[in-house]
Formats: sequence, C-alpha cells, structure tokens
Amino acid sequence: LQASATPTPPGVAQSFEQKKDALKRCLAREYRSFFRPFEADFYSEDVSFRDPLNDLKGKEKYRGNVEMLSGDSLVGNVLFRDAFIDLHAVEDVPGEDFQVRTRWTLGFTFKLLPWQPQALFSGVSEYVIDSEAKVLSQRDYWDTINLQGRGAYTPEAPFAGLGDLGEQLLPSFVRKAEEHAPARSRRWELLRRAERYRIYRDVSSGRTFAIPAPGASTADTSAEALAANLRSHGLNGGAVLWARTSGQGELLS
Repeated sequence: LQASATPTPPGVAQSFEQKKDALKRCLAREYRSFFRPFEADFYSEDVSFRDPLNDLKGKEKYRGNVEMLSGDSLVGNVLFRDAFIDLHAVEDVPGEDFQVRTRWTLGFTFKLLPWQPQALFSGVSEYVIDSEAKVLSQRDYWDTINLQGRGAYTPEAPFAGLGDLGEQLLPSFVRKAEEHAPARSRRWELLRRAERYRIYRDVSSGRTFAIPAPGASTADTSAEALAANLRSHGLNGGAVLWARTSGQGELLS
C-alpha cells in the first residue's frame, strides 16, 4: 500500500480520492493491529458485513464481530486464542471507483474444544464505499469455497462456510488431512488456502512457493496438475511457473 502524497492542511476540503486513500490507510492499520482500535469514523452507521458464516448489519454489530475474532470481547476471549490476521494487499478494484479490496489470511485456535484445533482461512474482502469514502458494505470471500476460474470470486453454496470451519475443528484423527506443520507453526506464511493447493511464503528465506493441498486427490498431486490448478486461477500471468509437489517449488507469476 502506497501512502498518499502530502496530507491535506486543516480546513481544506479533501477530494474523493484523498478520502479513499485515507480509508485504505485506515484498513491497513486496522488489519495490522487486528482492529485495535476499530476506526468507526470510516464506516457508515448501517454498514453491512457478510462472509460464508455471517450476515449482519449496523456499526455496533460490525464492531462486535471484529472484537470477537480478535478476542477482545467476552465471547471471543472464551472461544479463541492466538488469533491473527495477515494483510497481503489493499488495492483499488479496476473500473470500480466506489470499491476497495483487501487480501488477507486469518487464523485462530478454538480453545473451547479439548484438542484446541487451529483454523486457517485466506481470501479477499470487497468494500463498497460512498461518495465520502465511508464503508457501506463488506463482503468476504474465502479461497477454499469462493475462488473460481480466472481468479474470480462467486457466492458460496448454502452451509459451505460451516462445512469448511467444521472440518478444521474436527479432532486430527477424524480430519481428512492436517495443514502442513510449518504453516501451523507460522514458519510458512499462508498466502492462499485454495481447495486444491496452498501458496506459502517461507518466513526465513522469503521464498514463495505452491504445493498441493493436504489430503489432495492423486489427480491433483502431480506437478502438471498443480501447475494447471494454479493457472486456472490466473496465477501464471504469461510468466514462467515452477512448481513441485515436494519441497519448495518456487512460484513466479
């Protein structure tokens, strides 16, 4: 995220673009601090939020949702620990002046269950804003269930979000597959948790790489299948793509 040029002097009216830049800086601060604090002045009173699990409206309900996830509310403190959100980008949406998009990874440990499972999600948030660059709505999409061909996001099927979360909360001996251990320990930063593959950044080396998703079918574990799955989401961009099914295949896009 690039900072805007010179701040507007006090008493001088800001343009829409300046207000939009201020909102993008606000979102960057909120994500990096896990909404500590939630900067309410950048949101409309009737702001709505929807993701594969939730559908709510109103600034106070919005505030309650982020405070629950961060563990700052009573309910959140009971349910979650070690929650984090990694911001990967704050960007404009081409051709849509009144939209802003963020890309992120979210994780938490669900401590109410005796085995304390970790849940991981990656995806995008699409914000619709008004002429004052205040947020009117936020729609979250998960890479596992909303990501479709050419990298487009479409609404999920009913109960898909519950299915994804529920699978991650199962005991390890029941779960289809565990996330890779370095990802769970945060030695690998999760950039994309897609249905058939994962994209990580190694924290120590900075290398970005793709490997098949844990528990992937035999058809999705070959290098050719992995490359095809990545390309189906528009990740090659006409450049060279190196991918391996073991170790750390470097992803260039």
